[in-house]
Amino acid sequence: MNNIAQCIPHFTNEAKKNTVFPLIKKSTEQSLEQKDETLMVIAKNFGEWCYNLRDVLDQLDLCWVLNTYCKIGQVALGKEENATQKIMLTMCRRMTGFNLPCMIQMFPKSFERLLPFIEAFATDSDDEVRLSLASSYHEILMQHDAKAELLQPFI
Repeated sequence: MNNIAQCIPHFTNEAKKNTVFPLIKKSTEQSLEQKDETLMVIAKNFGEWCYNLRDVLDQLDLCWVLNTYCKIGQVALGKEENATQKIMLTMCRRMTGFNLPCMIQMFPKSFERLLPFIEAFATDSDDEVRLSLASSYHEILMQHDAKAELLQPFI
């Protein structure tokens, strides 16, 4: 799964639409359902996959991308007692935070839907989740410099 993003530019648009995207979609949905270790790989690569495929995605596919990113974020923000699950969710939060600028760029009209992730990641208990958000925060501000809501999580 980690190597798919590097291969995407070499596929035809038809192969991207009819083979690569369905593979990503199926793998992501299965991983979200099972909440297994694959979810970390999905969360890590999700932004790059979707950004590289954006030209072949129709409105329904784009809707799926946004909904799925939000599902991954919600799962990652969940609480787990099991130490292994806790580590997995922390890694997913780190990667979801890392991919946030990509999602904001792809879905500027859905900013209100993504704002709760900025707020949650800004106050996350894990240093690397906060660092991931902070390192990309300037990109988010450049895309939405008129949004006063962006300042509150950091005050």
